[in-house]
Amino acid sequence: METKRVVGYGIIVELVAITWMVVEFSVGFKVGIDAHSVVLITFGLDSLMEIVAGIVLLVRLGVEFDGSKMDINRLDRISTKIVSIILLLLCGYILITSGYNLFQHEGADSSLMGMVISIMSLIIMPFIAYAKYWIGKVIGSDALIQDAMCSVTCAYLAGTVLVGVLINYFFHIWWIDSVAAILIVFIIGKEALECFVDD
Repeated sequence: METKRVVGYGIIVELVAITWMVVEFSVGFKVGIDAHSVVLITFGLDSLMEIVAGIVLLVRLGVEFDGSKMDINRLDRISTKIVSIILLLLCGYILITSGYNLFQHEGADSSLMGMVISIMSLIIMPFIAYAKYWIGKVIGSDALIQDAMCSVTCAYLAGTVLVGVLINYFFHIWWIDSVAAILIVFIIGKEALECFVDD
């Protein structure tokens, strides 16, 4: 298949992914604030980070699509570093906020909408991840392949969020939200560190 056509598909996939991330961010963050849920706020903020990464990758794909003389490998490295730094900052937020909530014995309220957005993400993100991975392999973009892994992580994140929200919804365990958020640090932190090691 012609590389330029595949790059065009990559642009479409990134636009779809960014659109979905805007929905995830808007709903996840708002519902998280309303429910005082660190895990849902984290889910929303992770989506915001993926929007930033998606925009950077759109620029990279646009450069390749237009046949510009810019160094695409350099853009790939910059994109990967930006994603890694953002993910590490998110880990710091999660640890501080969850630790504070555990120390203060503060729990989250139940959130039906949190369940809905998590389930939708569990369904949508694997398809987006597969498309990004395939396109990244075809055009030789490490940044796009890494972004595909971010999408896989988003699906794992959605699963973790869903479990935490369900347990909180049915059993009202005050600490489950913070513990679920801390578990997310292992997923996000591993991904961020792998980006640095791979570079």
